[in-house]
Amino acid sequence: MTSLTDTAPRPSSATAARSPWRAAVVAFLFTVAAALVLAAAFVFGLASLHAGKAPPGVTVAGVSIAGLDRAEAEARLRQELPSMSAGALHLVSPEGTIRVPYADIGRDYEFAQALDHAFSVGRDGSVADQTIGSVRSLIEGTAIGLEVGFDESRLKAAIGRAVAGADRDPVDATIRLRPDGRSFSTTPSADGVAVDRVHAALAATRAMVQAGHGDATVALHASRVAPAFPTQRAEDAVAEAMRQAETIGGDGLVLSHADTRFRIPASELRRWLTFTTTNGREWAPALVSARVEAAVKGITAKVDRQPRDAAFRFGQGNSVRVVPGQDGRRVDVRATAAAIRQALMARTTGSPNPQLALVVRPTEPSYTTEMAKAGAKKVKRLSTWTTHYVPSEKNFWGNNISRPAQKIDGHTVAPGEWFDFWEVVGSLRKLGGVGPGGFINNGRTDPTGAFGGGICSCSTTIFNAAMRAGLEAGARKAHYYYISRYPLGLDATVARSESFVTTMSFRNDTPHPILIRAINSEGAVRFDIYGVPNRRQVVFSEPRVWNREEAGDSIEYTDELPPGARKRVEWPVDGMDVSVTRHVRDAKGKLLHKDTWVSDYGTVTGVVQVGVPKGSPLDGKFVPVP
Repeated sequence: MTSLTDTAPRPSSATAARSPWRAAVVAFLFTVAAALVLAAAFVFGLASLHAGKAPPGVTVAGVSIAGLDRAEAEARLRQELPSMSAGALHLVSPEGTIRVPYADIGRDYEFAQALDHAFSVGRDGSVADQTIGSVRSLIEGTAIGLEVGFDESRLKAAIGRAVAGADRDPVDATIRLRPDGRSFSTTPSADGVAVDRVHAALAATRAMVQAGHGDATVALHASRVAPAFPTQRAEDAVAEAMRQAETIGGDGLVLSHADTRFRIPASELRRWLTFTTTNGREWAPALVSARVEAAVKGITAKVDRQPRDAAFRFGQGNSVRVVPGQDGRRVDVRATAAAIRQALMARTTGSPNPQLALVVRPTEPSYTTEMAKAGAKKVKRLSTWTTHYVPSEKNFWGNNISRPAQKIDGHTVAPGEWFDFWEVVGSLRKLGGVGPGGFINNGRTDPTGAFGGGICSCSTTIFNAAMRAGLEAGARKAHYYYISRYPLGLDATVARSESFVTTMSFRNDTPHPILIRAINSEGAVRFDIYGVPNRRQVVFSEPRVWNREEAGDSIEYTDELPPGARKRVEWPVDGMDVSVTRHVRDAKGKLLHKDTWVSDYGTVTGVVQVGVPKGSPLDGKFVPVP
């Protein structure tokens, strides 16, 4: 029978041998666990004891803050440590030194960083780490350094202010043209200064960290900045411009046309010069166009020749012959001036050009020979007018009328040209055959008081002929009183003295010349106007008369006549205002001219002289005739 007790296994000898080691390991682990529990309890107790305060043994910058909360710790540090904002940073530049107080750039201790470290001792990491840290701090203590910090933006701003005062831009030399246009003034250049900003920032930062609680000094490194346009270049530019100007003047210039020479000296050429620039640095001589053209205009009178229009002349009888026209010549001022400028400026590149031909253009007459030949075949009498007079002492027995008429006879008035009575007749004293005649003086006729008196019969006659040819009217003046041999309101007086001129004029406003024929006969003068027919229609209005004042008669007693003798020396002439209007139309009826001539005729009292004996009380008296 099997015993139950025998059924249980027995331990082997190996198993029996391992049992003591197992017990030892278990005992060690238990001890460690117990130690950890105690350490945790220690750490927990220490943390509870110093909650919110710096751990034991902690110092910052050599100052113990153990047992103090964060605010108390910072307060103790500020109390124990020297201030980092009491000093100043000195920035030294070539322009002087700028003092920047530390307080202005926020220089101070980095308390936050140091206190963060201090309050983390024995409180970071695992329980073991915290235990070790706490024990080590208790035994050995924990020393924490304190760094210095500042506001970088404020420091940069301070450096910027210092650099701005030290930096100086370079100044270029300048060249200015003086008011005379032919010389220069210059201003010298100046070097600039540039501060090394990178070096300044690094040096200032280093100084702020290393300065401790004393002042710090930083030298700002500056370098010279050369100008882009230095003084020497400006002086060289002026010298070159003046050299070129002297070259342009050279030995002068000769202008020529055919065999005519005009020498312009170098001194005159230099007066034509000025200088131009595009950038104020490179200057070059230039010629003033207006001055060159003015000089050319000064010599044109010696070269220019006006063209001569073809004209008509009377041949045998009233036949018409052609006087050929002649080309003129004209200096082209602008083209010549341009050629001069080009030639003179070429001298700066080695072309001397001592002589230059004037640019001369031919000029044709306005009325060519061909036009005259074509027109001469068509010439006819366009108008005529005759004035009758009595040869007497008042007109130097007709000579004062006939001699000017002879001077005018055959005169040609070119297209567009004005006929002026005195310009054509000229000086009466040089004319020959002219003598004293009558004129109106203070309302009375002086029979021989004026040289050439009576010439108005000539001027009135040609005026009426020209107006009836439809020509453009010019100057015209009525006599003081109306003279019955002239058409009412259409007389034209002329007179000339040293102090005044009264003339009569008209213009040939037709496309062809007109010819004037003067015909003298006993007691009459006639003017015919010849030209190419233009079918102008000329209409004169009837004279309009107003303000008529009837003239009276009178007797003047004089002892210059035999007693009882009678002599009329002045006829009575009524005073009046008169107007006459002329309309001139072309072949198509277009109005070309409308002229209204107004004449203010004075009243003249008639005078009959009656002789009285010498010494008579009546001598010199006037008696109106009822």
